[in-house]
Amino acid sequence: MTNSPQNSATAYTPLPFFGFDPTEMMQAFTSKMGDTSIFGGFPTKGWLDLQQHSMTFLSNRFKQDAELFNKLKSCSNTSEMTQACSNFYTGAAEDYQTQVAKITTLGQQAMNAPAASAEAKAGSSAGK
Repeated sequence: MTNSPQNSATAYTPLPFFGFDPTEMMQAFTSKMGDTSIFGGFPTKGWLDLQQHSMTFLSNRFKQDAELFNKLKSCSNTSEMTQACSNFYTGAAEDYQTQVAKITTLGQQAMNAPAASAEAKAGSSAGK
């Protein structure tokens, strides 16, 4: 198998998920990084909050995966197994929908933080 370099024509492009495009959000966020040193904003905190929230979410999901296996061990028939899996996947779908909403909100807050900081500084210097 040969390795060939990726370029924009061959690179993977993620598809938007429920109106949430992680690539677009990251590009919008990083484009504001240069503005923050001028205005004293701290978008890295927003990025770290986003990452911490995501890691906590994944950790909780992994625990629920392990719990499913424990439930499956105690099932005495296929009906119980089907119900346990159904409950698991229903809960997982709800968790992921909630997660998408939360990370979208955190991402928007992180992207707007530098602008809000700049507006606050501009307002305080205008009043002097």
